[in-house]
Amino acid sequence: MERYEVTMKEITRYKVIKKWEEGKVRGKEVSVLLGISYRQALRLRRRFRHEGMKELIDRRSGHRGIRDEGDSLRCKRGTRDDKYREST
Repeated sequence: MERYEVTMKEITRYKVIKKWEEGKVRGKEVSVLLGISYRQALRLRRRFRHEGMKELIDRRSGHRGIRDEGDSLRCKRGTRDDKYREST
């Protein structure tokens, strides 16, 4: 059994889309409740049908940011303060 870290936003998405699948709410209501477009709600529903809760989790979570260089690069390049100390 796999474990995932989920946010409250993702839990809310799950509950609302599950109600949609059960026929308790309509698609337009889902889009208003989640604050997304109707088309995006359809995409989420399709992903939910395919894999369930796993597909509703933000795919970007757990990845490093685009600007994160990591410690190794920062050490090789030096800091901004080092550059300005040399010139004075």
